[in-house]
Amino acid sequence: MLTTKKLVFTIVAVLAAFFLMTRSYFCNNSYENSLIGEYYLSDFRIYDTTTVQTDLNKIRIKLSNDKTFLVRYDNKEIQGKWEAGDSGDFTWIDFKTNTSESDGRVYGENYSIINVSRPIIFGLRGFKSLEFKRLDHQ
Repeated sequence: MLTTKKLVFTIVAVLAAFFLMTRSYFCNNSYENSLIGEYYLSDFRIYDTTTVQTDLNKIRIKLSNDKTFLVRYDNKEIQGKWEAGDSGDFTWIDFKTNTSESDGRVYGENYSIINVSRPIIFGLRGFKSLEFKRLDHQ
């Protein structure tokens, strides 16, 4: 049988664990806070020009403060989760959907450029990498 002390300790432990789990899931670090916004495709590398059938001027990615992303192009929307941090050598960003994941590097003044190394996560075939720049009005 639980005593009052054990019951209080158990409740505090459960609440602390819940707080730590939700904090790591919802709270942004300084790198993530600086990345929130909308980006346009500014550069790319492709494997084969015949496989690219997308209007490149309309590819956009939005990074939200709840760590979700939305990529829009050709009447398509790809959604998922993202997170970012710093390894000491570079600032990284990871993207995850239900079926795939990719990573990239962040650089530029105020972390305004994101380079995605495996853009197949966004449903874009034929690309080696994509570079996104933050929209000026953000």
